[in-house]
Amino acid sequence: MRGANLYTAEGFPSETELIDARLVEWAPLGADKLAQLIHDLQISIRDKDKRQKVLDRLEKASGPGAPKLRLQSCLADFKKQLHAYFGEIACASPEIARGLVWQIWLVPAEKDSGSSPQGLVKVLKERLDDQKCVGLQGLNPVDKERLQAIK
Repeated sequence: MRGANLYTAEGFPSETELIDARLVEWAPLGADKLAQLIHDLQISIRDKDKRQKVLDRLEKASGPGAPKLRLQSCLADFKKQLHAYFGEIACASPEIARGLVWQIWLVPAEKDSGSSPQGLVKVLKERLDDQKCVGLQGLNPVDKERLQAIK
């Protein structure tokens, strides 16, 4: 998988399970590269059990009829979490809410930039009528209209 940043693998503890798969290309290893990889793994993984697990997985993934890798970006889930978080902090004060609205209003996302303000706009619009959301309730009428006008 050229271009991928793999942050974790089964059997090896990690602080994150994120995989940046945006630049992944699927191409099976040739016999010579597979042999070199097996050789390198046998040298670098000293724990017999972990090494055998990795080698078993590698054999299963590289054999005839092995399923092709299908990856899904974790960024969609991350954006949902981020939008929910920004929705929460927008409720903390009108100043924060106004800053978020103006940021979206003044700096529209460029096409294909990877930025997705639409999800945040949706969260903010949903919370606009929430009486417990002091920040969005405290927006002046102009800022509320701006938020409603953002597509």
